[in-house]
Amino acid sequence: MKFAMRRPFTIVVAVGSSLCAVGALAQLPQAGPIAPQAPVEPPASFEPPPSIDPHRPAQADLQVRQAAAPWSAPSSDSQFVDRYGAGRSGAAREAGPALAQPVPQAVEPAQFAPAALAATTSAAPTVATSPAGEPILRGCVVKFTDKILVSVQEAGLITALEVREGMMVEADALVGRVSDGQARMAKLVAEAEHKIARDKASNDIEVRYAESAAKVAEFEYRAALQANERAPASISQVKLQELALAYEKAQRQIEQAKHNLEIFKEECEAKRVEVEAADDGVRRRQITSPIAGEVVEVPVHIGEYVQPGDPIFQVVRLDTLAVEGFLSAENFAPGEVVNKPVVVDAVLAHGRRAQFAGKIVFAHPEIDARRQFRIKAEITNVAENGHYLLHPGQEVDMLIRHDPSPAQPPTDPSLATPGLPERR
Repeated sequence: MKFAMRRPFTIVVAVGSSLCAVGALAQLPQAGPIAPQAPVEPPASFEPPPSIDPHRPAQADLQVRQAAAPWSAPSSDSQFVDRYGAGRSGAAREAGPALAQPVPQAVEPAQFAPAALAATTSAAPTVATSPAGEPILRGCVVKFTDKILVSVQEAGLITALEVREGMMVEADALVGRVSDGQARMAKLVAEAEHKIARDKASNDIEVRYAESAAKVAEFEYRAALQANERAPASISQVKLQELALAYEKAQRQIEQAKHNLEIFKEECEAKRVEVEAADDGVRRRQITSPIAGEVVEVPVHIGEYVQPGDPIFQVVRLDTLAVEGFLSAENFAPGEVVNKPVVVDAVLAHGRRAQFAGKIVFAHPEIDARRQFRIKAEITNVAENGHYLLHPGQEVDMLIRHDPSPAQPPTDPSLATPGLPERR
């Protein structure tokens, strides 16, 4: 009975829902066919490539045009968004007109090989020849010979730091320190103990006293023997044995005193080593420059706590610089160019030219794929008005002299050395 009453009500609800759905669909706008947009016109200067065939299908022509004209790629993307919407599914995109994509062009191996070689191999340096037949290496690079990051050896607070960027420092110059109060006290204690040991080692009173006591014991023993010779049995044999034993003891005391003196000397040496160790503890907390050069970076300040190995400042050497270039292994051997004198020609600011003398100090034993090997020369930099003329990073020309005698630096850096042509 209950089931018979519910069924008509369910049917009425279902019919009502269907009518509502039909009404909603009737109100939706009728979607007509998608009107194609006007094609994007190419620039006036654009000419179709000769590879486009007018008899080919339009889709293929469009692909070739887009492959040849990169300006059409953005317009294709905008057409896709405007025509089909950015949120369409993959199936809907496949159903619509296909986007014009660049057609992959086949690359012949003969055409690809030179491009790959040019991309993976750097350009060979230019080598010229002077009027005297000496090689000139163009485009050599100036580098530092010494570029050191100074650090501390012991942890502590930086209590003194007297360097700043651009400052010139001397080799082994004291420019700062970390907290070294305990190290200094330990050094004072070691120095005091060393002084005591040194006084003991230089004191031979015990040796001299033992020698004097041995002389007295010897005199008593010999006097007793002479007395018995003059008056037999005047001194008993027991007494003579005691005197002989005292004399022997005195001699052994001399040996003991000398042995003690040697021990004192060894203790003095040990205390001296302790003083050196304490002094090294103080020195390890000092900040010094290992080379003479210019300070280029100071990343810390007074009052900061540093650990061993933390950088304190960086110093570079400018009075001697390195120049690196490449020589052909077909014309030179690495062993025959070492110690050869060189003249380096550099173009400075305002077009000024300067030349610097040096010699080749290293030739790499390995020959690269270009049949060349790397060489390095060290040259003497020239200072003018407190500033060096040549700087690392510059490109220079380097002439290698045939004459084994060392090249002399020019008296006037602005004068060109004969035989080194100007760079073009």
